Amino acid sequence: MKQAHSVNYAASHYRDSWTRHPVYGDPSFDTFRRMSGNPIHRGSEPYEWPVNGSLFIDPPSGNWYVYVGEYSRGYFNEPARCRLLRSRDNGRSWDDLGIVLQGAADTFDADDGAAGHTPEGTVVYDNGRYHLIYDWASGKLRDFGLAYAWADHPEGPWHRAQEPTQRKSTQPVLAGRYSRPYAGSLLRRESDWLVLGAMDGAPHSWAIYACTAAEPQGPCTPAVLIRNVETDYYHPPLMEFFPPFTHEGYVYAPTTSVAVNRNFQTVFRAPLEDAHRPDAWEIYQNGSVWHSEDVECEHDGIWGQTFSGAVDSSGNLYAMYPCRDAKEQGTINIASRRWDEPYRPQGFHFSAHAGASLTILRRRFDAFRLDTTLKLSGTARIIWAYNSAFAPSSPTSNSTLHALTNTRYQALEVTSTSWTIIVVDAFGVSVTSAFGVLPSSDKPRSITVDRTDSGTIRVEIDDAAVWSGQMPPCAGAIGLHLAPQSHAEVTRFVLDSAGHTGTTSLHALEALLGAGESLANWEHQTDSIFRFGMGLTSPTGARVKWNFSGHGFTLWSPRGPEWGEVEIVLDGHDIEILSLHADSLEESRPLVSHTNLSDGYHALVLRPISGAMVLDSVDIIG
Repeated sequence: MKQAHSVNYAASHYRDSWTRHPVYGDPSFDTFRRMSGNPIHRGSEPYEWPVNGSLFIDPPSGNWYVYVGEYSRGYFNEPARCRLLRSRDNGRSWDDLGIVLQGAADTFDADDGAAGHTPEGTVVYDNGRYHLIYDWASGKLRDFGLAYAWADHPEGPWHRAQEPTQRKSTQPVLAGRYSRPYAGSLLRRESDWLVLGAMDGAPHSWAIYACTAAEPQGPCTPAVLIRNVETDYYHPPLMEFFPPFTHEGYVYAPTTSVAVNRNFQTVFRAPLEDAHRPDAWEIYQNGSVWHSEDVECEHDGIWGQTFSGAVDSSGNLYAMYPCRDAKEQGTINIASRRWDEPYRPQGFHFSAHAGASLTILRRRFDAFRLDTTLKLSGTARIIWAYNSAFAPSSPTSNSTLHALTNTRYQALEVTSTSWTIIVVDAFGVSVTSAFGVLPSSDKPRSITVDRTDSGTIRVEIDDAAVWSGQMPPCAGAIGLHLAPQSHAEVTRFVLDSAGHTGTTSLHALEALLGAGESLANWEHQTDSIFRFGMGLTSPTGARVKWNFSGHGFTLWSPRGPEWGEVEIVLDGHDIEILSLHADSLEESRPLVSHTNLSDGYHALVLRPISGAMVLDSVDIIG
């Protein structure tokens, strides 16, 4: 091995060399450890889905409380309610205190005599009293919003205010689509109270909003969106929020993807006293926040909004996180890590649940030698010569990898009992070049893939040579692909080649996803004029956005008689007007390129000016 160029991409120093995305997957270097006794609560009929909740560490007593949002399967078949769990020994054991908040026929959430829904809430202790803001919905789901209650003790009894603090029915529509306030949290500030909540334009978009109040029960100022896809800054799509936590003057807002695999998280933060202003917010962590474990109570990964955090006086971050098991019953669990140690020095987890996951290194490699050690459950592919585009199956919730994304690469597929050498062509057809049997093992496997300039491949597994043969020589990215319900813990991923500066291709569907744009406004086009054989067109056009991390981009597009002009906006700044018109049809080619950007988060927006619109792809310089 050429030691001078060896890089271990399983070291957290190189964590940003990997692609990570709300739909495609996240190799996470996080340091969260599960606490014993998980799950601390599991759903059962008719409340199979305890899939949201909040963790509260009581300042006077030091007791831990988890306020669990209990739902029936499908959310609202039964009246949703709030269950309380208590630990008096720092999470080692838990008492079930039963239901502490539920709707009633004589309250504002009643609807034609049906009691309303009162699931999860968050608690603040201030001046000897406990303040709770909670979600509510009317019994027949005609209205939704947030409401307030107070108590002298964390266990209650809770005294509900006579009217809600916010209602969907009276909320003005924001950004053309948001009006339903939910997932609310109450935070105490020096001279007022801050409410952070979520609004959704499901299935395309989710947003975080803020408002303030002089008193915890309101009234609140008008809601203001503070993070949403409709803006021209970088914002990962499909991220759902709830709840935030505070630490050392900041408020932190964890969010989790609502793609089919909910294994990607972003944490936003702002100074608490400025958190009502959109410009005060920033991305604190984007990926590598959380990993799922290969255990039965986390079969579907995080299921619900996201984890609920609390930092104690010793600098430990504790997290309550909701999941679902293989029977689709919700589970409530606890994990922890040191606040000042978010990443472990070496090793990452990579998981796939209901759908496949894919991550690649943002460099190109010709000849290489890869030495990796991984503990695998399920099926993994170590891929190389990857030259396809990332695209979601749909720009909506529950999306997964598009079939296009699973094309144009070579791979070693490994299970607990077999290995296979495959080539996947531009149409997604997989051709097997070789196959072999492995002795079954639940221990980490050592795998070496050695590729020469001429395309000769040599493979070793657990220090034994298993195959040598010729494959088409082709440069491309190296990465990992996991089949559904698979999990890999990678402790080494060493390459002896520095490779070349690479590009990651993002398809047109990614631009719809990034803007919360509906596919109903677009038409799929399968044609060789598009770079990857497929693109999108719209007779009227619509705003689209590619969110990316890198230091440059190249926009590809065909031109033709039907298409007009678009405005190109980068990070909120207009950079040029691009004509997509030509007298005759022209194949896709690079039309706009910008390099030497700061190597960070960027947003490339296209806005229609005139005529119809066509979308192909964009290359991101890694």
